Amino acid sequence: MKKIAFFSGGRWEYGLLKPVMQKVRDDGGMKLLLIAGGAHSAGKFGGTIDYIRQDGFAVDYTVQTVQQKDDRVHLAYAMAAAMREAAEILQKEKPDCIVLLGDRSELFAVAAAALTVGVPIVHLHGGEVTGGGLDEYFRHSISKMASVHLAATELAGRRLLRMGERPERVHVTGSIGFESAGKIAKNKEGASPLLAKLKLNDFTPFALVVHHPLSTSPELACGELEEIVRGVLAAGLNALILAPNSDPGHERLLASVDKMQKAQKNRVRFIPSLKQEEYFLALGESKAMVGNSSSGIIEAAALGVPFVNVAGRQEGRERGANAADAKADAADITAKIKRVLSAEFRKEMESGKNPYDIAGSAQAAYEILRATDFGAMHGPKKFYDGAKDGSLIAIGQREIGNGRPCFIIAEAGVNHNGKLPLALRMVDAAKKAGADAIKFQTFNVAALASETAQMADYQIKNTGKKRKQADMLRELELDAAEFGRIKEHCDKAGILFLSTPFDGPSVDLLAGLRMAAYKVASGEITNLPLLARIAGEKKPVILSSGMADMGEVEAAVRFLRMHGCSQLAVLQCTSSYPAPADSLNLRVMRTLRERFGIPAGFSDHSVGILAPTLAVAMGANIIEKHFTLDKKMKGPDHAASLEPDELAEMVRQIRLAEKMMGNAEKKMQGIEASTRAAARKGIFAAHGLHKGTILREADLTTKRPMSGVPAERFFEVVGRRLARDVAAGSALQESDLE
Repeated sequence: MKKIAFFSGGRWEYGLLKPVMQKVRDDGGMKLLLIAGGAHSAGKFGGTIDYIRQDGFAVDYTVQTVQQKDDRVHLAYAMAAAMREAAEILQKEKPDCIVLLGDRSELFAVAAAALTVGVPIVHLHGGEVTGGGLDEYFRHSISKMASVHLAATELAGRRLLRMGERPERVHVTGSIGFESAGKIAKNKEGASPLLAKLKLNDFTPFALVVHHPLSTSPELACGELEEIVRGVLAAGLNALILAPNSDPGHERLLASVDKMQKAQKNRVRFIPSLKQEEYFLALGESKAMVGNSSSGIIEAAALGVPFVNVAGRQEGRERGANAADAKADAADITAKIKRVLSAEFRKEMESGKNPYDIAGSAQAAYEILRATDFGAMHGPKKFYDGAKDGSLIAIGQREIGNGRPCFIIAEAGVNHNGKLPLALRMVDAAKKAGADAIKFQTFNVAALASETAQMADYQIKNTGKKRKQADMLRELELDAAEFGRIKEHCDKAGILFLSTPFDGPSVDLLAGLRMAAYKVASGEITNLPLLARIAGEKKPVILSSGMADMGEVEAAVRFLRMHGCSQLAVLQCTSSYPAPADSLNLRVMRTLRERFGIPAGFSDHSVGILAPTLAVAMGANIIEKHFTLDKKMKGPDHAASLEPDELAEMVRQIRLAEKMMGNAEKKMQGIEASTRAAARKGIFAAHGLHKGTILREADLTTKRPMSGVPAERFFEVVGRRLARDVAAGSALQESDLE
């Protein structure tokens, strides 16, 4: 049974980890081990260990993480103690991994302990950038200690890759907090009872204030909080303040809050902590959140609550449209509160996509924990050096990837019009054109389309008929025996046979033909049952990404890998027939290659051969292009296809482009040798020079040819003494110098 350890240093991590912990606890094949930090037990932070137990979790161990004195030296002492305690627990329990979320000092201590005793780390929210004092150092350090990364945004995932983390271990899963808050936003029935419980019915309208000390300058925190409260009150809102985190300076902050609450009894209230659901409900009822907590950027955005971000703790953190920055100045804070409460700002908030909003974050984290073989992660960690370490895949006898010739697929698709003789002729034409493979489409009409599915607009246009998809597909379907004939013909012709299955029976059919690799069509990228069937064949998979966003590609790649696909390539594709030039987005190939560490290519639906040739020049490892024997044939794809002579020209241009690209090493080409001898310059005497002369710049000039001392040594020669006379216009020789 797989044992998964979770460490929660305080209320924030626990609330965000809880949905994943619940899934692990309820999984009969996994055991949950929960280690709680000292902040959970401290009354000044709300005694949140009770929340954990009320949710039905057993706290297996506690680790002292709160410093005894409110300064940085005692923070270091607390970290050392936490590291020791955590090491002893992990050594005793030997979990398969430990899950850590965030960037706090206690997380760094536990991560160091886990690394030292050999427990793989799964890190959430790595790769982010903030102005958060020591947290910025801790976050990136934990990332380097971790074996698996669950990044909250695409940008964070890319940063982890630039830090040398391996693509197959970096998963962009979104923010669990954003997802959890979003669920509360859709179900606010508990808000009124909560307001009554907290005695806030007479306290509205209020701003929720969460402000933490900056660990590198804790002395600023009290003054910042005082400015925040003044600014909130001046904006006509009351201030509901939650306790800060346990960083140095928190004691002074708590004392300051106590003074403000006594001075403004009716307008300032303090609550040490809330359960996550209560916190989200209270946040959702607030007019705005104010302070420097990441929750204002992430969870508040999911609840549709604006956030006034004060000072620099969150500087650099990715955000949606709900945040406005303010200086630690009451007047500026008041102005920013009024701005975020305006109808204009509300309209801005509702536009655009939040970078943390990726559906199924908790489920994805759980599935990764369930599927990952942590036992294979022991041993040295290797730095991933981008393209240099990019993986190769092998299809048949061909290696595909960086440093290998582009793999060219002639896409026959359904351009055989359901006729076997035409399909066989297409095999011969593709071979003659120089393609590496010919690819068809395999489907069972009954399994592929319902009787209600309608044809796409381009299909209606290209066939001249409007009817059901199933009726069109029946005319294009080939049976198992016909595909067997096509595969046999490909083998004899010496060209690889590939086909795209659109349903389970088609996967079985192609498996029976021992096909070398599988292609996943763009429309099937979210069809998880089909992806599972294909991955289960343990063959290379080429994944097309038409109509998909990056999150959907990420999910498909992760799913295929978790279900056994070890050789994978992905193609940029625009699913329009034909695709306009400005829709092709060829630069995405680099994004895909760098993000996943796998070969990337281009499935082209544009007119002509310019796009695939450019794609190869931009590093495409695979090119797929539709072709037909005659564009004038009736059918859905003929019009956007190449004819055989055009296909042959495309192959020729691609191979020419590959020669032009070279190997990225700058060096003199052999063919340049004679030109170099004639074009390079040497050092010549500008006038007659006598033996013993100490050379000055004015005594020398550079001219063709380089028949003596080369021009690049000009300033080295200046100041040297002549060993003999040198006539005007003569090339300076090494023997002329003392």
